[in-house]
Amino acid sequence: MATVNVVPTAAQLAAAGFVELPNNAVVTHDNGWALHTFDGTKFVAVPIASSSFPLEAKLYVVPTWNSPRKPVPTPPPVVTPPVASTTLLGTYSGGSASQAASDSTTYLKKTPREIQLEFLDPNQTWAAGMESSWYINNLAGSQHGIMSIPMLVGPTVGTPGASGTGQSTSPSAPDGSATPTLMTLADVGKGIWDVQFTKVFQAIASVRPDCILRIGWEMYGTGSFFNWSGPALSADHKAAFIDLVNCARKVSSKFQFDWNGAIACNGYDPITAGSYPGDEYVDFITADVYQNWNGTSPGASGWASIADLLQPGFDFAKAHGKKWGSPEFGLWPTNAGGSGDDPAWIQAAYNWVKTNKDNIGYILYFNNPGSSMSLQQCPKSAVVFENTFGSNFVAPIGPSAPVSVGTLTLNEDFSIMKSLDASVFSSDWFSATGKMNNVTTDPKNVSVVNGKLLLTLSSSTDGALVSTNPGGGANPGFLFQYGYVEASITFPSVSGKLVNWPAFWTECQDWQNGEEFDIAEVLGGSMTTNYHPRTSGVDAAQNSGTITGDWTGKHIYGMLWEPGVQKMYFDGNLMYSRTVNTSGKPQYLIINHGVDSSSSPSIGASVIIDYVRVWAQ
Repeated sequence: MATVNVVPTAAQLAAAGFVELPNNAVVTHDNGWALHTFDGTKFVAVPIASSSFPLEAKLYVVPTWNSPRKPVPTPPPVVTPPVASTTLLGTYSGGSASQAASDSTTYLKKTPREIQLEFLDPNQTWAAGMESSWYINNLAGSQHGIMSIPMLVGPTVGTPGASGTGQSTSPSAPDGSATPTLMTLADVGKGIWDVQFTKVFQAIASVRPDCILRIGWEMYGTGSFFNWSGPALSADHKAAFIDLVNCARKVSSKFQFDWNGAIACNGYDPITAGSYPGDEYVDFITADVYQNWNGTSPGASGWASIADLLQPGFDFAKAHGKKWGSPEFGLWPTNAGGSGDDPAWIQAAYNWVKTNKDNIGYILYFNNPGSSMSLQQCPKSAVVFENTFGSNFVAPIGPSAPVSVGTLTLNEDFSIMKSLDASVFSSDWFSATGKMNNVTTDPKNVSVVNGKLLLTLSSSTDGALVSTNPGGGANPGFLFQYGYVEASITFPSVSGKLVNWPAFWTECQDWQNGEEFDIAEVLGGSMTTNYHPRTSGVDAAQNSGTITGDWTGKHIYGMLWEPGVQKMYFDGNLMYSRTVNTSGKPQYLIINHGVDSSSSPSIGASVIIDYVRVWAQ
């Protein structure tokens, strides 16, 4: 049999008769073949225990010396379903969390609010403007938060936009003394101010460790925007952005970063000027968009000219595999070069966003209530905004099942999340050593990778779980009482059969005298949906038996819960219904991955979740 003891080239492999198969190929054993895998230095024979089996590693097949070469069948192409839109909608509401919550409910029809913008003040001292709990705490009640981080702090010294311009700041870095010091962008890029910025990032991480940091925003303007803006500071801005990203990552690995330079303004285009810091430092590529950006033309024609300005930055984001966004978006008052209350402009903006929705991460309306550009002061535009962005916008906010629902109360979409939201989910069953379905619920087995939440079975005793139980580690967590819940989930399978013991279910906090709803539970390799009413801990289980169909691959599993009635929907189809108790105790959500003791576990397999959503009834 042919053996290879050194790392071969592709040409040597081909000459030796090796044929590479794709990852996850299913290889059918034939007596005329010998199977080898590459261990880093040589190819090692793999024992073949069954007629067909999947392997995760790259596979190479070589004919044995005593049999003729046989053609390797080409596996079918992998078809990736289209990705649903994940555009988040929010507001800047004048630095008021209560106003932001009101704006989200009134104009966006979303409770809780999806995303909120805040600013740290560059014109005050570090303690008053940059480490202020007032600004930071405003983001606590939003599902996602963006914090605008100034690159310079204190009163301006020098000519805005000119190289060497700085701000007189107190205290100085790195020792924190009270002597005012000239702070320049070049020094920020050298890390001289990292001590002070670290305190800022620590303050933010204490409230939102997953915050999106918009560092040195609106740098495409001139010095009339901010002292870190303009073409003369392009290289310094780039270096400062990179340094501050590195500094922030030492505080929280969950931070994400918004590079707010994707538009040309006053003859300066940060992209063509080479100010982009690099893909490894950026999660979102964005531009602020106001009605007066390109002259005073109102309505659809005015938006069309703005769209022309946005397109190069939008295309740049797509080419770099990043979502585009607009952290500040809005009308502009007539006394400042805008067209004021302009519903046609809002409609045209919505049409553009809807067309490009799959590549837009977030849009936030600049709704400062004291401004004449606010929706409160622009009633005609407000109506159009509600009927477009607020009512039938791009995110798939309707359930997959034909059910009548109310407000979307939970929307955890992992395609735009870098980590698990600790304000909604815990990553274990009451503790890191908690047990569920024959395994320890190990937080290390919970991860968000490439827009998917993964619950991995790392061994026969270590599994994974996430829960929204407020009493089980989620803070504040999530409970719901009646409504519709659904999740897009891929349960683990091998050779067309479901494996292990994964489940998507709900439970009440008073579990001994309440109800458990198993929306989708794999038992003995079969899909089931079950009900567990309990009195004083005694379980009167009602099991569905096998739900017929092929439940390998991605499916949407949902439950409609009404007083006394439970209906289970798979991929929008009613699969099972039953009468349930009318106690109606609030439920929390659980998704877990355990081991079925009746069969050998598939180690390394994952439950893959795209999103989890709940609508009130």
